[in-house]
Amino acid sequence: MIKIFGYEAKRLLWNKFYVILFAITLIYGWYTLFGEVIMGISNTAPFSPWSFGYYLAQVMPVQLVCILFFITYIYSAKEKRVQQLTLATSVDTVKYLLVRIAVIGIGYLLLCIGILALSFGYYSVMFQLKDFTALLLPALVILIPPVIFVLGIGLLAGRIHNSLVYGLMAVIFISSYIGLPYAIDLTGGSVFLRYPVILGTLDPAFTLPISFILGRIGYVAIGLLLICYCCLAKVKKK
Repeated sequence: MIKIFGYEAKRLLWNKFYVILFAITLIYGWYTLFGEVIMGISNTAPFSPWSFGYYLAQVMPVQLVCILFFITYIYSAKEKRVQQLTLATSVDTVKYLLVRIAVIGIGYLLLCIGILALSFGYYSVMFQLKDFTALLLPALVILIPPVIFVLGIGLLAGRIHNSLVYGLMAVIFISSYIGLPYAIDLTGGSVFLRYPVILGTLDPAFTLPISFILGRIGYVAIGLLLICYCCLAKVKKK
């Protein structure tokens, strides 16, 4: 499995499309920081958890599309032919899928490190900010739940038909710009843009509405269930 992991990591992460998406994420992050965040979001300081969370939410759609891009490889016609050969060997198909999920996770982690390093460098240079602990909570609620959910629903969609994964990419971009209710806002942009205004004070203390928190928990739970289902389906297929 170690050799398979190395092969999958090289094939997926050292890919021109991943490199392009990585670059797009950083460029868009740079544009968001200097174009919107520098003025502060919704009457909050540029270095507040509100503005930081908004920045992460803005770049999240590109990151999620990158995850779905990886999934299209798993269910492409070429990969299905490879899987037929794999099924004829002693390789455990569930472990093989888990290896691929782990590689996708590493690809996402690298994206997160990139956008976090960009923002921390920005805050350090522009505002001499040295303590980033206040930014930990918005990073967790923005970066973790969406990727688990999208990974789960992407694997399920890919099992049905690979074209559905491309449809999910469009849905993610559209939903991130229409201001969904807090509970179902996948990327989280609406809560960081609208909730500080509702609180009615200048640069309010960072708190999250309960509906948003419950929505995050729901996305994680659904994502994990779908991932487990796809793994169990591999067992049955074998």
